[in-house]
Amino acid sequence: MIGKSTKTLLTCCFVVVACETELIGTSLGANPSSPAGAPPPANQAYEHVASQLDPNGSIFIYWNTETLLGEIDNSLQAVKASALADANLTASQLAKFEAGFDLVRHILLNSGLEAIRALGVSYRKDDSGMFIGKGALYVPDRSGYLWGSIAKPSHDLTFLKMIPESTEAFCFFDFDFETFWGGLSKDLAASGIPEIVTAVQQLPTQVQANTGMSLDDLLGSLGDQIGVIVTLDPQKTTTLLSGPNPAVIPEPAAALVLKLKNDKIFDRVDAIFSANPGVEKTDRPDLKLRVMTGPEPVAYLTPAVARYGDYMILSSSDTLVQAIVEANTGKSQGIRSSAEFNGLSAGMPDKGNSAVYVSKRFQSTIAAIEAQYNETQASLDPPTKRMLAAIYKISAEIASYKVTGTTDDSLVTVTKTTKDPNDILGAFCAIFSEAVAQAAITDLKHAKPSGASEQQAPVAPQSTPPQGTEENDNGAQSVPAQPNPAVATPPQMTQRTKPLQGGAKLAQIKMNLAYLSAAKDQVAKQKNLKDGDPVSREDLEEYLQMWPKPVAGEIYEVGPIGQQPYATTTVAIGKLPAGSMIEP
Repeated sequence: MIGKSTKTLLTCCFVVVACETELIGTSLGANPSSPAGAPPPANQAYEHVASQLDPNGSIFIYWNTETLLGEIDNSLQAVKASALADANLTASQLAKFEAGFDLVRHILLNSGLEAIRALGVSYRKDDSGMFIGKGALYVPDRSGYLWGSIAKPSHDLTFLKMIPESTEAFCFFDFDFETFWGGLSKDLAASGIPEIVTAVQQLPTQVQANTGMSLDDLLGSLGDQIGVIVTLDPQKTTTLLSGPNPAVIPEPAAALVLKLKNDKIFDRVDAIFSANPGVEKTDRPDLKLRVMTGPEPVAYLTPAVARYGDYMILSSSDTLVQAIVEANTGKSQGIRSSAEFNGLSAGMPDKGNSAVYVSKRFQSTIAAIEAQYNETQASLDPPTKRMLAAIYKISAEIASYKVTGTTDDSLVTVTKTTKDPNDILGAFCAIFSEAVAQAAITDLKHAKPSGASEQQAPVAPQSTPPQGTEENDNGAQSVPAQPNPAVATPPQMTQRTKPLQGGAKLAQIKMNLAYLSAAKDQVAKQKNLKDGDPVSREDLEEYLQMWPKPVAGEIYEVGPIGQQPYATTTVAIGKLPAGSMIEP
């Protein structure tokens, strides 16, 4: 039971941290240095937001939400009145609709979401070659229970001291459970919706039955901070997912870290652990550690719970608990020994309410798991798999560190990342465009040609390759498409009406290489090839709908197994000179 729970904890920790790695990237908005684009100085919300952002970067977004959220109560009331006037609803349906609408309205008002007045995002490249993102949420009135839960005054990020050196991802953030539930439960209890009111009333009894603690004791024992730590040991590997080609990843460990006000929760968890005779106990003045020993379904799982300082640690491994203690006491260097983290954290705020870090190793591990999982899904067609593989390759190249804090009237986020958000956006646009094109091709292949009869025999495939070549706009030789009387040829497959610019060309080339790489992986798996084995273009074409057409005269090379496919430029593309090698 505990072994299964630990695996669930490990999975959840991966998901929580992965989900914290979101990137906001778009080029909409005006640069505040431009008088024509900036609102007048009298706009107080704009001044507060813009003062937290970088005006001279590649991205600057400002959105005044005062009209949207400030008038949302009036808008909701108008929608409600219109809906209640619908004569097709029964009295019971009207009552439920009104109660549900009022609940949403009260939560928006009482949580403080309606108090958001403006937000903004900016990105710029710094001298180290990394990219600095800043975000600001202007909330001058933070009286709602949401802000009381997550937006307390910024403080020293003391938890950084306890992050072990082998950590590849972590997130810590302030969250006052007691304040949040206190406000939300009042809205739910006052909703007048019988099912919700009953659930709120029965919750204390259910908590008592399932945990052995009262709801008040549980919330009163929880502190105002929660964290997740994930480590990956590159010296050891393990396999995830069953099947002929399981995902091989560095050995993982994960811990959920909860700040506590007292010992009530730990004492209860300790009692549950101690009921198992296989539990080993360590009691020191600074540490209480309980470790589940004995055979586990997964060898590297040694479920552990610890009380250390102000925290309770629920971990998949007692080794991780010891690493946390050693980092905090200075017996090991901790996360500060990581060159990648040091590069990302240099110049970043040292005070805040939350911090999130993900390394390239963590990102590439998640991408490998997702890619391998998708390969086992028979319901996914090859184009979809190639599209997802391209997305995973993009995420695998990103490492980032983010700190969020508060000022008197705003929530401010600073992010440093290794990838230009514009490149990410360009790549996703290329992926989306390719997906649309593939869908159009599929539709055309299955469509009945105009004027063809139901009894028309299908056109036989060509037994020999077409002869002759033609030169495209960039001087590259390609085999011309042969007309097929049964299939209409889409114009976008034969010519490009608007040439791509430098950044878009590079993004499309990388997209093409990502597809070649995905096809190459398929060839290796199907033919059981090893590193160094040769692969030809013909091998890959079995897994491609078409060979990528050069966008700037570049030449694509497949390369042997174990080496990424690459493209060699024949002309300059942006800042890349002719003769440069481009990889996915």
